[in-house]
Amino acid sequence: VRHEDITDAAILSELAGQFINNKSRFLAQLNSTEMRAATQQDVANRMEMGVDGFPSLLLRTENGVQALAQGYQNAAQVETVLARLL
Repeated sequence: VRHEDITDAAILSELAGQFINNKSRFLAQLNSTEMRAATQQDVANRMEMGVDGFPSLLLRTENGVQALAQGYQNAAQVETVLARLL
């Protein structure tokens, strides 16, 4: 994705069109009550876990959820954080 607003339904539909046959069905499902509720739940979960970057990589252990990476990180950076947490 080249600096596209992936919160825009029309842009998502165009991107999805590369992989699906029925864009109108995709848009209907995207704009459904169920999808809106699921999205709101995802946002609530993200906020509860303190995630504020994209992409994010999380580690769930018996101690809870911890961020390994928020925003782009290369493998060496993630390994350093992981080693510190484990």
